[in-house]
Amino acid sequence: MSNKVIFLDIDGVLVHTGMREPGSMRIEKWDNNCVVRLGRICKVTGAKIVVHSSWARIYKPNELQQMFKDAGLLEHLHPDFAAVGIRDGNPGEKIRSIKFWLSQHPEVSKYIILEDDLIASVKDEPLVWIISGWSKGGLQKRDAEVAIALLS
Repeated sequence: MSNKVIFLDIDGVLVHTGMREPGSMRIEKWDNNCVVRLGRICKVTGAKIVVHSSWARIYKPNELQQMFKDAGLLEHLHPDFAAVGIRDGNPGEKIRSIKFWLSQHPEVSKYIILEDDLIASVKDEPLVWIISGWSKGGLQKRDAEVAIALLS
């Protein structure tokens, strides 16, 4: 098992407003470019993905697994991938849930947080803030390079 983990917020990292169907507020398709970048981070570093997103609360684990399989990322999911259930809009809860998950997985020695919201309560955490985020295209090449450097 990998000792490196990526805590993934799906909205704003793999999904963004440019993917919304006209007249719809719902987005379920992931941006393929962002998926490829995430896959590259995992392949280069050996990191596994843990979902720290409202998607872990909205979708059942088997539904999330299917989404990751459809995206070609299933092999990169941590076995305990859906353990971090969070509520929308509460940065403190996100950090607490990540720290709790880490306390249950002492084998993890390096991790990053891929997040499009700047979590104000994060100090000394390996946060890769996806500046382009929700409105501008999700995970970009420069973000992936930062993530790889932090996990290497």
